[in-house]
Order: sequence, then structure tokens, then C-alpha cells
Amino acid sequence: HKITFLSPKDDPLSDVLQGMDHKLRNIIKTASRFCHLERHLDLERFRRMRASVSKVDFNDYAAFERIVAAVAPRNAGAFLSAVSDDGADLATVFLVWDARRLYYLSATRLDTADASKAATWLFFEAIALAKSLGLDFDADGFATVASAKSLQRWGLPISLNTNVGRAHLAYQVMKPIKDHIRKPPF
Repeated sequence: HKITFLSPKDDPLSDVLQGMDHKLRNIIKTASRFCHLERHLDLERFRRMRASVSKVDFNDYAAFERIVAAVAPRNAGAFLSAVSDDGADLATVFLVWDARRLYYLSATRLDTADASKAATWLFFEAIALAKSLGLDFDADGFATVASAKSLQRWGLPISLNTNVGRAHLAYQVMKPIKDHIRKPPF
């Protein structure tokens, strides 16, 4: 199962704040004091942060480049970065949106307590951006019990989606080759 977190556009942001765990509200308030928000389309900035956190990175940056190139002229996506007072990125999230929903697509953060707080603040800021654009907020693809417990603290609807995938070794070997020959449409 994959867990989807949704915040309907019609739920006021004040209700979102009221419905969440009080510890999250405190974290959001604290993080908003020591960092500020920057909206950008700098994929390299995201990549550098991700590389500084872990040597293992499963992000498909070629696909990311195509998505950024597609959303930029349409004003349909952005990176949000939580930046400390000294100018360092603490956490970054990539968001894309269409006419109905804003999707929380990918995120990274430094491995510090302040960055953890900043990432929580960014999640809230992403919800706030969706509301300001008149869109539903959709964070999809969480697959662990820890993720589900964390999302429940936000007090908003969570749904389980059965994820059926092809797990045969032949498919796993052939898919990257197929994608190289015939690029995905995004």
C-alpha cells in the first residue's frame, strides 16, 4: 500500500492549523523564525543538497529536467527552499500543479534538527501555497508505517492506495532500456 495525504482546497488554512498536532504547530512556528522561504526552479540547487545528504540517490534527474522545463513556461511548478538566516538551504521540496491539485513531488533536507523543523515548515508552506492557488494539496506515495503515523499528526484525510507493480526481473531489466529508447512523455 501507498499512503496519500490530501488537503481539500475548501478546507481553510486556519482549520488545517487547528486540526494538526500541537507539536507540529510549534515546530512550524519555530522554523518560521529561523528560516525564510525561497521559490525557484534551480534543479542543481536541489541536486547539490541531495548529494550532500547521501551518496545514494534514486532521483531520475533527466526526468526532473524535463519536468522543470515543462512547468517553467506554464508557471505550474516550483522548488520551495527553507533557507537559514546565514543563507544555507536547510530543506527543499519540488512541487508541481495542474488545474485541480498541487502535488508534493520530491523533497530533501540536511540531516540536522533545524533542517527537520524546516522540512516540516515547508510541508505546511506547500499546503498554504495550494490553498492560495485554489488547489487541493496532494502528497502521494508514502509507503511506511512511520510515514502514516507522521501524516496522521496533520489531522487531514489519509487514504491507502494499493500499488501494483511489475516485479519480474525481466521487466526490471527491460524498463530502463525501453525508457532510454522511447523517452517518457514528461
